This record gives sequence, C-alpha cells and structure tokens, in this order.
Amino acid sequence: MTKSDQRPAVVRMQGVCKYHYTDEIETAAVNGIDLEIGTGEFAAIMGPSGSGKSTLLNLIGMIDDPSEGQYWFNGHDTAQLSRREKAQLRKGNMGFIFQSFNLIDELTAFENIELPLIYLKVPAKERRERVENALSSLEMMHRQNHYPQQLSGGQQQRVAIARAVVTEPALILADEPTGNLDSENSRAVMEKLSHFHQQGATIVMVTHSEEDASHAERIIELFDGKTLLSEEEYL
Repeated sequence: MTKSDQRPAVVRMQGVCKYHYTDEIETAAVNGIDLEIGTGEFAAIMGPSGSGKSTLLNLIGMIDDPSEGQYWFNGHDTAQLSRREKAQLRKGNMGFIFQSFNLIDELTAFENIELPLIYLKVPAKERRERVENALSSLEMMHRQNHYPQQLSGGQQQRVAIARAVVTEPALILADEPTGNLDSENSRAVMEKLSHFHQQGATIVMVTHSEEDASHAERIIELFDGKTLLSEEEYL
C-alpha cells in the first residue's frame, strides 16, 4: 500500500481502478491503486507516458470517477456524492495547476486569481486582500493589471499558482506544472511550490522531471496503471 506517514489523510484510495473501453476492448488506465496522501505532504507521481499518471490525478481531483474501488477525500466517501456535490466539494478545497496555465485571456492577472473567490462568494474587501497577498507571495504585484498574453510563460504559471492557492485549499493538484517552461522558469516555479508546501500546503504533482520530483517528500512511481515504487524521504 502506498501511504503517507501518520498525518491525517486528505486522500485515501483503496483498490481504485479506471477502465477505458474502445471497440469492445477494456484497458485499465489505473489498476488497483491503494494510496494515502497526508495533510501537509508533497507527493510526486512519476512514470512513463501511458502509465496512468494523469488518470490518477483526475481521479484524485474528482474530475473523473473510479470504475472500481473506494476514494475518500478529506473524510468524504466520494462514491456517495452526486456530481453536483463533488463539484461543491472541489470548490475551495482543491486548487489546480495545469501545464498550459488555463488562464482566461479576457481577465487580468488580478481578475484570474480573484475568480475562484467570487465563486465562493467571498466579500470584495477580503477578496482584494487575499489576491494581493497571493500576488505578493509570487512577486507578481507589478503585473496584476496585465492580461495573460502580456505575460511570459513563467509569469503566467505564477498567476496560475496564485489562483490555485488563493482559496487556501486542502489540496493542490499540479499536472506537469513546468512542462511548458524553460529551465530558469521551471526552477522558479518549483521554488514557489516548495515555499507553499513549507507553509503547510498539501501538494500532489504529476511530473516527468526528476529535478522537479526532488522537491517532493515522496515519489509514487506508476507503471501500467499500478504502483511500482513508493519512495519516502521526509525532510
């Protein structure tokens, strides 16, 4: 079983499988995963292309549902929740960072970061304070009124990180967060993620980069949808 240490589990999976069907052929993208991610842990998911990394991240993020097995998020049995209830549970409890940034072009950096707080109906004064704090922590206050197309790739990813952390979620999910960045910007982004982890954030990151994975406490390696290796290096 792939486990965290004794910290309370944010993510707990037992026997989770995800099957895909094409032309009557069944393929197990994720095959019998047992997994725990503890509060405040930084875990990296690694493996070759097609090993099930992104599928597992989508299952953790409740973007997709398991075909078999059980998944508890923050103590909630997700199998008992409707699609709407899962969306409500995700809102404010999960922050997503994508390889392609996924910023809204028509919104400024400030407005992109503010958007999840608007969905949570956070009062305007508190929204401004929290967005400004997030921008400051990522050294992006001077770019708050710029639109995504006016920002470099590294700056866009910093805005995406700020958007993910501004709600103070129970879990941050990062899918190849440095995949579209050069080495200098990659290092800067990973330093920022490490900083938030040191402040207590729980992070699960999919990556092909051994350098990026070195920032994590634990490496979960997948092969053919199964856990091949769990390596724990608590700092």
